Amino acid sequence: MRIQLSSSKVTMLQIVIFLSFSLLLTVSAKSQSIQGTVFEDKNYGGGSGRNLSASSGNVRPGATVELYDNAGNFLQSTTTNVSGIYTFGGLAGTYKVRVVNSSVSSARAGYVSSLLAVQTFSTEALVAGIAVPVMDRVGGEIPAEQDAPANTTSLTLNSLNSVAGQKVQSIASVAVTSFRGTTGIDFGFCFDVIVNVNDAGQGSYRQFLTNAVNLGDEIKLVQSGNTWNSISTVNALQPLPSGKESSIFMISDGATHPGLRAGLSNLLSVNGVAVITVSTALYPVLGYSTAANPDNTSIDGGTQTANVGNTNNITLGTGGIAGIGPDAIPNSGDESVLSQINGAEVEIDGNTSQYPLQVFANNVSIRCISIHGNAADIHLLGGNNFLIEQCIIGATATSFTPPAIKGGNSRALIYFDLSAVSATVQNNLIGFSTQEEIRLRFWDATNINYIISNNEIAGGISGTPGAGPGISMNDNYTASPNNASAKGSVLIKGNLIRDCGPTGINSGVHYNFANANQFLTTVEENTLIRNSAGFQALFGSGNDFIIHNLIKDNRNMGVRLGNRSTDPAVVTAGVKISQNSIYNNGTAGGAPSGLGIDLNEDNVTANSGAYNFTIPNIGINYPIINTITLAGGTLTVNGFVGSAASQSAFGNAKIEFFKANSTDNNQAGEKIVGDLLSVQHGEGEIFLGSGFSDANGNFSISFSTAVFHPGDALTATSTDGNNNTSEFSPDVLMAAGAVLPVAIINFQVVKENDAQVKLKWQVGIEINVKEYVIEHSLNGAQFIEKGKVTASGLNNYQFISNSLVAGINYYRLKTIDISGQISYSEIRRLNVTKESTINVFPSPATTVINITASTPLINKPAIISIMDMNGRVVLQKIISSISQTQSVGVSKLTNGKYNIAISIDGEVISKPIVIIK
Repeated sequence: MRIQLSSSKVTMLQIVIFLSFSLLLTVSAKSQSIQGTVFEDKNYGGGSGRNLSASSGNVRPGATVELYDNAGNFLQSTTTNVSGIYTFGGLAGTYKVRVVNSSVSSARAGYVSSLLAVQTFSTEALVAGIAVPVMDRVGGEIPAEQDAPANTTSLTLNSLNSVAGQKVQSIASVAVTSFRGTTGIDFGFCFDVIVNVNDAGQGSYRQFLTNAVNLGDEIKLVQSGNTWNSISTVNALQPLPSGKESSIFMISDGATHPGLRAGLSNLLSVNGVAVITVSTALYPVLGYSTAANPDNTSIDGGTQTANVGNTNNITLGTGGIAGIGPDAIPNSGDESVLSQINGAEVEIDGNTSQYPLQVFANNVSIRCISIHGNAADIHLLGGNNFLIEQCIIGATATSFTPPAIKGGNSRALIYFDLSAVSATVQNNLIGFSTQEEIRLRFWDATNINYIISNNEIAGGISGTPGAGPGISMNDNYTASPNNASAKGSVLIKGNLIRDCGPTGINSGVHYNFANANQFLTTVEENTLIRNSAGFQALFGSGNDFIIHNLIKDNRNMGVRLGNRSTDPAVVTAGVKISQNSIYNNGTAGGAPSGLGIDLNEDNVTANSGAYNFTIPNIGINYPIINTITLAGGTLTVNGFVGSAASQSAFGNAKIEFFKANSTDNNQAGEKIVGDLLSVQHGEGEIFLGSGFSDANGNFSISFSTAVFHPGDALTATSTDGNNNTSEFSPDVLMAAGAVLPVAIINFQVVKENDAQVKLKWQVGIEINVKEYVIEHSLNGAQFIEKGKVTASGLNNYQFISNSLVAGINYYRLKTIDISGQISYSEIRRLNVTKESTINVFPSPATTVINITASTPLINKPAIISIMDMNGRVVLQKIISSISQTQSVGVSKLTNGKYNIAISIDGEVISKPIVIIK
């Protein structure tokens, strides 16, 4: 059936359809929306902003988002949902969307409402439906100002922006039409970014510290950007460390940089430095305060250099080398390198603040900043694993000189206090305190481990000394030596310490006789110049090891040891002074006049022939050199330690010999008590060699030297087995006639058979020589005469010796002329291997060495001797009847290499052993 509609009905249907379609269009226009996400980019590390996907960001619920029309009139506000999404619906036209920065929270543990983030990313849509990323608004629209508070009274944008010091920071223009809404209007934020030089508030250094000490999960951070290596010879970008919360400095210099748009104000000084003046002390990671997560924070001005540029491109510091290196020869090429520092781009001006920076935390780094204040610039109250590097401390970022703004600094520039027990301080410029430059106060802490290396530490400018020591160490000692309970070590290495008042380094960690090895201070390869004293230990200090340092031009003495404690039981002892270059000290009155080493602060302390426990280093006597001879580059020195020969108190002392400085004019004093002699006491400029006195304190020591010649002066020190070192001995001049007229030019030692060795030598010059004495040793230190050959005027000599034993054998020639003068040849070493009837194991050993003997040797007497690498017998065991397996306990020996010699049934076997615990 076909239905025919009338024209009137068609017209009515058309009208219905038209009205329905019009209604549909009207509803559609009112349902267009703006939508976006607010997220946290916790791993943002500088540069261009990153979107939600690229940053793997955390969406943030509860953030306040406001909507304005294009003229800036407030329309409405909302908050993000659990997915970090906000929506404004029923829109058509152009709008402005604003996120209130203070409402953005962090997904990390420890977040509280006082923590403030800054914007790192946003989008805008000037064409409906097309969201365009904006990656150059790090810090917001005007990073130097604060974000306006939430709009609770329907103010316009102009009204919010008209308040001094505040601007609406996070805002985007968005277009919608009746046909198309816009999504993806996202905003990203980070809590670690510093974008202005304000003392406080959003984007400030202080706010970063507040954020960092509260927010946790640092160990999970992998910040994406770079920092800067400020050592002048490197100057390179390096990745930010993972597992730490690094400050991300992005303070505008007015130019375009990734993340920073053109047209921003230049917030840097005329010298290109971001100078942040703090009005009150900063407590960034004070662990015993309300801060919940103070650990693993890095205050790193190098991020400003990496992100904005090297705007303070100057070089500061002396640079060069420090100390004399492991070979103990000045300027030989093995010295520690002292780098200069590239000028910092961030300066923390403490102004009148007593403590510009205080820290109580673990794993905190402070690097690439200049910091100066009115007291302790960096005050470390407690924690472990501090790192302070490449900073300028106590001066501005543009000049390593005393700043004019410096007040009466009543504390050290770096003050390690209370329970701050481990740190590395390296490659810094530190100077100009009115007290110590670095102070280490240990109290009764244990597990102390400080490394202070490759810094320039200055008390004042050249020629104008400061008031305090460069490095000062002390503990919580109160009443008696047994209270000295600090445990651990300090290594001071490769530093230039100059122009300091009382001393370059002051050791005040008390020496505990009952437990002497609990604390060790090592002062190694430093240059200590123009201080009052280079190094001093005064109040019961001990267990200090001073080695390979250059100590010169100090105003009073090179090394000062004193007993200033009022407790008579306290004595400074165990200060070992070895292989340093010490000269030209005592320049306070012009020409050098002080001692290189001064025990008891009384100029020369004359030899007494005995130990004196009221004198520092228990009064160990210095060597007395009787004769010196030089032949074929071998220097032979004879003498004794004490007030007379053969004083067993000083047996087995180590004697170190030095070439005295040619301009040496040191304090004269008695040579020996009561002898009425006043002689020049030397300073040792160049270490020449060493050896040991015998059991009676006498010595005859030979060693090769290429730098000691007729006309030079020789001086020496003695050091006992407890690391007590003496003053320098009186100078002895090497007269031209003291050179023996003999030159042994070819000395060989050859094995003949299992029992014999042939010694052969040639003589280049032989005048007035009486005889050659052949000497043999099993340890290279203690020699026994094995025969003589009378000088005959021939050029070639030989001798057959029956002294050969299995193991290592040492031989030398002693030449005696007709006047009785003696010289020694170089030592020759012969390693003899033959089938051994004795085995030694294990090696390495920990607590016990086992010795097995074959059947013919069992039940026979034996002597077992263990010697260190200097030939000293450190353990000896006499056995009346050796068993098949004999054990020797070595638990009291320190780690290292030794030789063990077993004498049994007329055979001596020497073997190396290693002890590792």
